[in-house]
Amino acid sequence: MAFEKNTNQRGRAPRVSHVQTANERTADIIGKASGAVKGGKREDDGLYFTNNEGIPCPDAEHSKTIGVLPLASDVFLFQKQQHFNRSKNLERMVHPCGSGAFGYFQCTKDVTGLTNANFLSTIGEMTPVFVPFSTVTLGREYPDEARNPRGFAIKFYTMEGNYDIVGLNFPVFFCRDPIQGPDVIRSQHRNPRNFLLDYDALFDLLGNAAESNHAGLMFFSDFGTPQGWRFNHGHGEVTRICGENPDYSKRDLWNVIEAGEEVTWTAHVQVMQPEDADAEKLGFDPFDVTKYPENFHRDVEQAAFSSGSMVPGIEDSSDPLLQSRMFFYRDTQYHRIDQYAPNTSPMNSDQIQVKHLIKLATILLVGKATTSMKGKKNEYGQARDLWTKVISEQQRHNTIKNTANLLQWVKYAEIQKKYLSQVYNISNDYAQGIYDLLPKKDFEFAEVQKFSEDAHLWYKGKKFRSS
Repeated sequence: MAFEKNTNQRGRAPRVSHVQTANERTADIIGKASGAVKGGKREDDGLYFTNNEGIPCPDAEHSKTIGVLPLASDVFLFQKQQHFNRSKNLERMVHPCGSGAFGYFQCTKDVTGLTNANFLSTIGEMTPVFVPFSTVTLGREYPDEARNPRGFAIKFYTMEGNYDIVGLNFPVFFCRDPIQGPDVIRSQHRNPRNFLLDYDALFDLLGNAAESNHAGLMFFSDFGTPQGWRFNHGHGEVTRICGENPDYSKRDLWNVIEAGEEVTWTAHVQVMQPEDADAEKLGFDPFDVTKYPENFHRDVEQAAFSSGSMVPGIEDSSDPLLQSRMFFYRDTQYHRIDQYAPNTSPMNSDQIQVKHLIKLATILLVGKATTSMKGKKNEYGQARDLWTKVISEQQRHNTIKNTANLLQWVKYAEIQKKYLSQVYNISNDYAQGIYDLLPKKDFEFAEVQKFSEDAHLWYKGKKFRSS
């Protein structure tokens, strides 16, 4: 193996090219897999059928028999049937529908003052990557253009190990506490009783959790329907496309790469200095993923949580969702159906009891504990800015229409009213617009206004509110 001589300011061992492996270079492999490099073998041209040991099947169409009876000694027959019985992979609990592309990452700015991560030490250096995209909560066979947040990830194949970045095309998330992560996903799953999409559960969770409605606004807006994986920040009307071409995003990405066109995405990193991470100064906790910093260029940058796959120079923050997912992203094999919380069922509506309060002193870089913003009216502040200052009048119209189209299927007026109360705190015209489009109304709009007065306190016990 040839080593490239490269001394650097940190006195590290000589660098080895990012693209060297024991056999073929990683860049060559990725190039062939993506079609960027012509030649080589991209298709399997081996024999049609072999057994597990790679031995060619003597007859792929006939079993070994005595007369008409198949024999237990026919390893080809048994292995083929056993493999077939097990050949459908389990669907992921989240991000089940998606596709991705291989390529490379290039560092464009000098960031050595921020990190000593090896793959970021040289401007212009190429690091092989794999970038998958996916819808988050809907099933593998659901249209990939359906209304949903879009997940993305970047796997950096660095010479010091693999580094994973995991995130969404929304800069905010539906919950701030990791214990509610599964609830968010379950509230958007199909109802296990009839396997129909459960709009009662979707709006019930949004109606009970004030902090979820910043992401909820993005969900129902045009941000929830980007135009394919190549345009995660492009938005359009896709209801028709879902019916005509359920695999639009996958097909579009595949066809473009097969045609030899270059596809690029820009990955940004937002940096905050320790002295600027004071929650009191900012008006929100910077490690609360239901909020984003005011200078976040929402149309360009993406909120991303790394899993536990990190390389030297990349460290975890005190974001509680990140802390839990550093473990649970590796532990996604539990498949079960359960209830989400908070919810409006009679069993839970007035009887949420917290048995244990674990108080962890999360120490920030500034040397002080984070300030909780739970139970404050500022739950709605950034969503209000999004509604009034960022999205256009046409996008507001689309959001109202999209929301009403789904809210009308909710069976319980109580859930509709609670959800509209949360939305009213974002903007009264937002709530009024949705209410006006509902074909059936079992309550007056004045009740929504009354409900909204303490909606930010629902399911926020006194001991959990900031003092």
